[in-house]
Amino acid sequence: MRVIYHRRMRSCSRIGCNAFATATAVLRYHDRAIDLVDLVRECDPALVDLCPDHAARLTPPLGWTIADLRVASAVPA
Repeated sequence: MRVIYHRRMRSCSRIGCNAFATATAVLRYHDRAIDLVDLVRECDPALVDLCPDHAARLTPPLGWTIADLRVASAVPA
């Protein structure tokens, strides 16, 4: 049996979460910053894919900043 994965079928990277990912967290260690962007096209092990719930509750480590750069239509109300 052959399974074809579509980018929207990726699941959240959080352990135990089976929800579909809608956002990607880009960690910029040098700047101590996290950029939350729309789900990137290609899966990359260096990036963190998140479901809407985990993306909304994402908090940066102490001393880091977070920037939500998703388009308005993708950000949950």
